[in-house]
Amino acid sequence: MSLGFSKKLIDSLVCQQDGAPLVVLEIQQENEFVIFSAKLKCQQCDKIYNIQQGILNCLLEQGKMKQLMQDEVEARDKEAEQYDQRLSVRYHKEIPSTMKTIGNLSGRKVLEYGCGTGRLTTVIAPECRAVLATDFSLISLQILAKKLDNYKNVGLVLSNAVQFKAKSKYFDLATSFQFLEHVPSKEQRLTWLGLVKKTLKSSGEFVSTVYHYDWRKQKDNQNREGKHGSGIFFHYFTQEELANEVTGYFQVQDLHPIDITLPLEAKLKLPAKIAGQLSRVFEKISIANKFGHLLIVKAIKNK
Repeated sequence: MSLGFSKKLIDSLVCQQDGAPLVVLEIQQENEFVIFSAKLKCQQCDKIYNIQQGILNCLLEQGKMKQLMQDEVEARDKEAEQYDQRLSVRYHKEIPSTMKTIGNLSGRKVLEYGCGTGRLTTVIAPECRAVLATDFSLISLQILAKKLDNYKNVGLVLSNAVQFKAKSKYFDLATSFQFLEHVPSKEQRLTWLGLVKKTLKSSGEFVSTVYHYDWRKQKDNQNREGKHGSGIFFHYFTQEELANEVTGYFQVQDLHPIDITLPLEAKLKLPAKIAGQLSRVFEKISIANKFGHLLIVKAIKNK
């Protein structure tokens, strides 16, 4: 068996052109819970969307991406096989703090933007009612599908997450993890936040992590924006800046640094779990948390 697209999530899907609901037109392969291969149709414009190997392709109907985004897709595809190993050293500093901020997932429907190879998706999926996860790297989604083999509550979507539309007032929680800093302009980030707000229920929550412009970067006068060696764009956020962008659409409940690494800590070569425990202690210390690699924000939808 392999991962299929959860039937629970079909009613969350809309046409990327006009926002009308998508309905199942033809199913080639399915079981009681998921769809492996099918065609969906927009109820308004009759556009056809395909599910293949359990992944829904919405990218074709979102229009041509700008060159910067196309370059990032190529870079993400190229790095996908090594991505998990590269970030594994930070797992204990990032994941426990992120999941604590998210809180109880039982019975909740989640939309994850920019899921990549799923370092958070695989933690969220067992706890929630259903999770719709989207990314523009097909290779990353294929890697994630193998990790979630035989899950019945997951839907993977190939799309440009910045433009991705889903049913209004449908999800309980929207998430993005180290995603927003790769959106190349404030205008695009704000447009995306509007889409996120639209798809959440009136009591819906938003949780996101982003790169932090921490004390090290400030001391070294590092540029706030640039490109990684792979060509992927990045932007470092201050706490004030992140709060200002999110506040236009959400009421911020919590915003603080996580993934803390103090100066000289690397020389101690601490076991990853102990380093993670120390990081969570340092999160609560105002001077120490200035060295946080990431910011995490939790917010509730504005009425």
